[in-house]
Amino acid sequence: MKLKSKTLLIIFLIVIGCKNKTETSSYFPIYNPTGNELINYKEIDFNLYKIKVPKEWNKNDVEGIDSYVTQLITTDLDIISSDLGWYSYSLDTDSKVSETTSEYYRLNNKVIKIVKPIKSGTGITGVYIKNLWKTDGEMEHFNLYGIDLSEKSEKELLLAISTIEFKEF
Repeated sequence: MKLKSKTLLIIFLIVIGCKNKTETSSYFPIYNPTGNELINYKEIDFNLYKIKVPKEWNKNDVEGIDSYVTQLITTDLDIISSDLGWYSYSLDTDSKVSETTSEYYRLNNKVIKIVKPIKSGTGITGVYIKNLWKTDGEMEHFNLYGIDLSEKSEKELLLAISTIEFKEF
């Protein structure tokens, strides 16, 4: 009798441990900032992903060495950078990180890490997505973030993150 119970427990644990990332992402709440509307926002298509940002923000052309890099300039002249590649910054290995909090959510069936400063104007604001998709046998990761953003830019970025849509691969 005890052997049967142990066997069932082991099988149960194996089944639970074998869930894929899409299934396990359901354990995190959907990222959906409240109290904000996308009034006066425009869509920018970066080829690999689209995002809605305030109409006053501008796209700045930049080139990456081993990844896909984009940049946005906010109304307050803050710089928002993104990196999609094998070695994208996970937003957790910088001295600025001690000035931030991290929370995990879901966006488009992916687990995302939202990073926000404890005090506006000091620290990193952004999103990191690990294992977005596989290219040439390697997992691609994504980040979109700004450092020491104005309070206005911080709020606008956190809302814009909820609108990110990746192209399917």
